[in-house]
Amino acid sequence: FWRKKPALIVYDVGTTSARRVLESHPAISAEGYLITNQGREMSFLGGTVVLRGGVDGIALTPDWLYFAALSGSSLYRIDLASLKDKSIPDSQLARHVERYADKPLSDGLSVDIDGNVYITDVEHNSISIVGADQTLRTLLRSPEVRWPDALSFGPEGWLYVADSDLSDIVLMTRDHIKAQGPYGIFRFQVATQGVPGQ
Repeated sequence: FWRKKPALIVYDVGTTSARRVLESHPAISAEGYLITNQGREMSFLGGTVVLRGGVDGIALTPDWLYFAALSGSSLYRIDLASLKDKSIPDSQLARHVERYADKPLSDGLSVDIDGNVYITDVEHNSISIVGADQTLRTLLRSPEVRWPDALSFGPEGWLYVADSDLSDIVLMTRDHIKAQGPYGIFRFQVATQGVPGQ
C-alpha cells in the first residue's frame, strides 16, 4: 500500500530461489478507485492515506495463474509455462498477460477444477463468479460478510470465506478492533461437480 511497486514473486521450490516479475505492470497495479465499504470510504487522515492496493488475489490452475489488484476492475491471467520460464525477460513476459474478465473491487480469488473463478466483492458484501464465458455474475450477497477477504475450497462442495472487516480495523485502536468482533469464517455450497476434492 505504501511503496506502490507491486509485482508477482515466482518462487522455485526446487532451487529455493525467487524472482520478482511484472513489477508495476498495469495488470499488477492499483487503479484510481476509492473503495467504499459499508458506507465508509477507505480514505484516512484527511485523504492523505487512501487504501489502494495492487495485486492481491491469486488463484492457480494446472495451466494458469489468475490474479487481480484489490483496487482494480479487471481479472487477469498468465500461462504458467511462460511465468516459470526464466529465459523470458520481463518486457516479453508482459505480452503473455491476458485480461480475462471484468471484476469488482476484490480481495480474494479461488478457482474450481472446471476453471470457474470465484472473486470477493469488498464493496457489496458478495462473491462473484466468472465462468468459461468470461462473464462476471454475482453468486451470493450477505450483509453478514462485512469485508469478504480470502476464499478457499473445502470438502463436499463448501467454499469458505474469511471476513476481515477491514474497513473497521484500518488505523483503529486495539480496543476498537476488539469491539468490532467476532470476525467470522463463512461457508456456502457450490455445485459439487468441478469442485476441488470431489
